[in-house]
Amino acid sequence: MEVLNQKIAGLDLTTLFLGGASKSIGERILTPIIGNGTFKSGVIKIFGSTVLQGLLGQNKFAKAAALGIGIDGVEDIVTNVLSMTSLGAGNTQDSGVI
Repeated sequence: MEVLNQKIAGLDLTTLFLGGASKSIGERILTPIIGNGTFKSGVIKIFGSTVLQGLLGQNKFAKAAALGIGIDGVEDIVTNVLSMTSLGAGNTQDSGVI
């Protein structure tokens, strides 16, 4: 299937799919342990992704697993930062525009 050989940001769709699955599964497993959407959980996930890849090696599956956990960690930090700014709060004021 030629579609799976297409690249996005240098990664084939199989790696992206495995990374996305890793993010989703990892988030569900780690949330009760370290939380989710906090700066602390983000740092732990990013650090954990580097350790995970070191333990699993340099194969496609290890890279995808580390990618997913790392992206989830970055998402946690960004979510935390946005929750502290007006960017993440949403605009609840009436702008007067109908």
